[in-house]
Amino acid sequence: MLGHLVFGLIGSVSEDRRVEAAPRTGSISRIVWNPAARELLTMIGDVVEINSVEDEEALWSAYMSAADASGLTVSPQTQPEFAEALDTLLGLGAASLRLPQPEMRPHTGILDTIVKALREHVSDYGAVLVKYTRAQADESRKIHFNEVLRVAYAFSQEASTLLRLIVSVCDLKPLVLWATIDKHHDLSEALKSLPWTRSRRKPSLKGYIDLVGDARNRAFHNIFPFDKALHFELPDGALAGAELRIFSEFGSRSHGNELSFHDKALAEVMLGFTRARRRPTPDTFWQKNEAVMKGMVDLFAETNALLKDLYAQRSEQR
Repeated sequence: MLGHLVFGLIGSVSEDRRVEAAPRTGSISRIVWNPAARELLTMIGDVVEINSVEDEEALWSAYMSAADASGLTVSPQTQPEFAEALDTLLGLGAASLRLPQPEMRPHTGILDTIVKALREHVSDYGAVLVKYTRAQADESRKIHFNEVLRVAYAFSQEASTLLRLIVSVCDLKPLVLWATIDKHHDLSEALKSLPWTRSRRKPSLKGYIDLVGDARNRAFHNIFPFDKALHFELPDGALAGAELRIFSEFGSRSHGNELSFHDKALAEVMLGFTRARRRPTPDTFWQKNEAVMKGMVDLFAETNALLKDLYAQRSEQR
């Protein structure tokens, strides 16, 4: 039995959940976020209903217009409380995920939406990869390569999470694995074809994510021009007033083991300097990575189609 949970992957999303927040002060008692509301903002007394939390300026302007039309005097504290309430609502926001009705097949579920977004991402990757490959000037190649890294990193982070879920489903429900084994094999072969020699690892999803992440971090988070660790060779006696304390009372926060010295605060700031790992990746990695990305999306798409078929068959048997 596949159970209900696995079919959540083909469920449909309904924007039908209302949430509300109560500002602590100001002229508004409650702000209700109702995604199904027709108007951007409506006001009844001191209760405000909105259909989105995205555009704070537009919402505040609509509230002020509604307040003015009602002859309401808005207190100065209302605007900051309004903005804070929007942040609260953003965190509370939720939608309903429901299993499809059998008679509604074919339908668009969350995996359809995800696969569509990932296919667009793969298409973007292919486009920027071509630009990088064709670029001649060093500066142009750097710009396009950074875009390759950006797209590859975003894909690896998001798609790998979904892949882990699919693999878990296959582990628990072998029927899903058997019916999609060809796509699993294709993805495995695509991963194996990447140049792994310098990574010192066997081909794996984690190794793949680490390789892409290291390359991306190197490009986007390594501003300082250092490729190696720096060892500051201090002269004898440089740590003025040095004192080492050990065997302190276990769990003590204020009197624990520590090395204290005159410039400790400055040293702790200097210890904050780090660099991204340097792990060069050849151009062939990024070229073959397109096949890995396509392999993942194809696996997701086939799993999606299979789950729809299985759900329809199960519903017909009832």
